[in-house]
Amino acid sequence: MAGGFTEVRKLAAIADQHAMVVAPYNSNSPLCTTASVHAVLGMPNFKILETFDGLLEEYVFDAVRGALPVVDGHIDLPTAPGLGVELVDEVFAEHPPSHGFWNMFAEGWEKRDRR
Repeated sequence: MAGGFTEVRKLAAIADQHAMVVAPYNSNSPLCTTASVHAVLGMPNFKILETFDGLLEEYVFDAVRGALPVVDGHIDLPTAPGLGVELVDEVFAEHPPSHGFWNMFAEGWEKRDRR
């Protein structure tokens, strides 16, 4: 974590002074992906946004109404005001947090038990 929008943009500006591109990494949620898209808008040295949204269960997307989806490797620019998302409390209530372990070194980890 870089510390929010301002810190990410400061780091990108420092990288830009040295002719370096930036590739922010987001493995959190569609909400964070949407926020990350907002953060990188206007960064002249932005290269790519890494995200793990494609590995999430479908209900996660239902819980974040208005999140910017990744379609064919691309994310459209936001058009709604603010972050443009609404958190749906009912979906969160139906799926309380669990404290599982996701072993990214196990064979088939990318399928998340969907073999």
